[in-house]
Amino acid sequence: MAKPAHMSMGAYWANPEDYDSADAYVRARNDQLDVYGVLMDPFTPLHTYSGVLPVRELTLPPWTWQGAMAKMKAFFHAGPLLLTGDVPEILVPGRELTSDAVVLPEIDDKIKPIGLPAVASGDWAWLQPYEPAEEEEKLTGVHRGIGLSEEEARERFMPLPVKAEDERARFDEGLYTAVEGYVMMVGRKEDKS
Repeated sequence: MAKPAHMSMGAYWANPEDYDSADAYVRARNDQLDVYGVLMDPFTPLHTYSGVLPVRELTLPPWTWQGAMAKMKAFFHAGPLLLTGDVPEILVPGRELTSDAVVLPEIDDKIKPIGLPAVASGDWAWLQPYEPAEEEEKLTGVHRGIGLSEEEARERFMPLPVKAEDERARFDEGLYTAVEGYVMMVGRKEDKS
């Protein structure tokens, strides 16, 4: 593991009396600023010191990151996967992925789970992408992808259930389907009873 490097930042002072206008002063002051990019654990305290101020440990207050962490979900691009079944041809009404909390999709007879190897430690959903123009063509037989607005043309996703598969070879009857999409860690539906 690499040791963290110590950064040193030089002090500066721009005398406001040396400048004719406020804009010139602001420009001169901004020219002295340095930008540092740091990849760090947000929970690790940062120790800072200067020649004037006492040594102090700086930490991010929890309110600055708790809301963002609660909304984050782990998801990974996956594919192509070879399935013995098929995914729904069109986006099923009411099952489109929204910005609300994504929960474990229900397994029903119409929508079979996607088999993935080594699915462990958590609940996962397969995010199947759908192109709106292709979906409309399947429903109406007319392709009008060029006339779609930006909102209508945006790719949409449907969360599908996932089941764990082992490494055993299966010789299921064809046809096989190759799919690409995303695997996303999701929560479980809360019982409101």
